Amino acid sequence: MPDVAVERALAALEKPGAGYVVIVEISDNPGAGAPGTGTHLLREILRRDLPKTIFGFISDPEIALLAHEVGVGGVVSGLLGGKTDKIHGAPIELHNARVCALSDGNATYVSPMMEGLPVCYGKTARLCIGNVDIIVTEYASGEGRLAGAWPGSEAALLRSSLRAKLAAQHEPYDVIDRAGAAASLE
Repeated sequence: MPDVAVERALAALEKPGAGYVVIVEISDNPGAGAPGTGTHLLREILRRDLPKTIFGFISDPEIALLAHEVGVGGVVSGLLGGKTDKIHGAPIELHNARVCALSDGNATYVSPMMEGLPVCYGKTARLCIGNVDIIVTEYASGEGRLAGAWPGSEAALLRSSLRAKLAAQHEPYDVIDRAGAAASLE
């Protein structure tokens, strides 16, 4: 189903005035108890290598800490995500992903649901693989407005964990729902 969501996002970007599109993968919602380590949508986005694409976020403490060790401009290799269970996808093998930015993961919510409240994602990194930027966090929590990556006027395919927050903030957005710890029963 991630391929369908990406196709719909690309179609939405064709419309006049479209700035960016948000895709919400609710089956891997850390706010509902899922691990935040899902790789289904990320695998599809990496396969397509679409320009100006941001995937935010995936929780992987090993990769986030490794990125902080090598620093901005360094490269990271290893298995990303998919380490919690098989439902949310298998790990993705990274080969020389460039570290574009780093953050301590401290942020303040800007969404209507929790506006002004602090949140900490732990060590956070923005990795660049081809045309795709991936936000990798130490902890699974909140939204991907970290490490200097948030779509402005560019086209972006963004996975996030909190559907209601994004619905209130961003248009257009799309929802994909796979089997997972936080999958809907609709």
